[in-house]
Amino acid sequence: MAQLNVDHKVFADHRFQCFGRLIGGDKWTGLGRMIFLWNACLEHQTYHLNEADLLDLHPDIPDIKNHLINSGLGRVEDEGIYICGTHGRIEWLGTLRANGKYGKRGKTFGKQGGRPPKKKTPSRGLLKPPQGGEVLNPPSSSVSTSSSNTDLLDKEQEQVQVHGAEAPPVAVKLLHGEFKNVLLKPEEYEKLRQKHPDGKADTAIAFLDAKLESKKDAHGKLPKTYQYGSHYAVLHEGSWVWLELAKAGSVKLPPGGVAVTDADRAALRAWGEKGKQGGKK
Repeated sequence: MAQLNVDHKVFADHRFQCFGRLIGGDKWTGLGRMIFLWNACLEHQTYHLNEADLLDLHPDIPDIKNHLINSGLGRVEDEGIYICGTHGRIEWLGTLRANGKYGKRGKTFGKQGGRPPKKKTPSRGLLKPPQGGEVLNPPSSSVSTSSSNTDLLDKEQEQVQVHGAEAPPVAVKLLHGEFKNVLLKPEEYEKLRQKHPDGKADTAIAFLDAKLESKKDAHGKLPKTYQYGSHYAVLHEGSWVWLELAKAGSVKLPPGGVAVTDADRAALRAWGEKGKQGGKK
């Protein structure tokens, strides 16, 4: 049987009290009788019931037709007695049945309302008792969530406590650069500043930030070739960022770093030409 929901407005509707008084009861008696009529309309997908249907549903009330009309819960139309409260509330079952005729299992269950039988899930029960005979309930976990600040790109950081032991917090990355495109952990940023003092690290970060911003499309999305998993790795010694800066004369590579040779410059030019051609060879 389909589910029938009763709107809360019926409790303040005087028509149900009038209908209940006419049939020899109270408001709740009238409401119960109407629910029976609504259910019949829902199952048969109709807004109207004839007098014979009304007598079949309520054989102990021979004058139910007039009682419905006099209380305002029904009216006479060409199709029969219109049952108030059905329009806009029973169509969902017809739509469900119609949609159930299509799809993988619609042929089997479509005529039954498009609702295939539910799969039975095994009961979970309790954990096995230990040697001492004490039955243990499944352990419960409490979750505490702390919101990240506006400079964080990652989602809210979660700390999970299980049996009183707190899991290590998730490492967060901070946004750097004018356009906020470079993501670095605090310890990664400090390492870069130690390896490249005198503002060189910030210069490289600003260069990478501007480079990524210039490569975005109209929707602000980067091409796959610039979607890096780690910006700290991109800013490592000998990467293309430092080679580009050295080529432009913005910074000098530290002692022991990768020297900029003619071959490096040729490779950089070839790499730039390939990017202009959209990656075509």
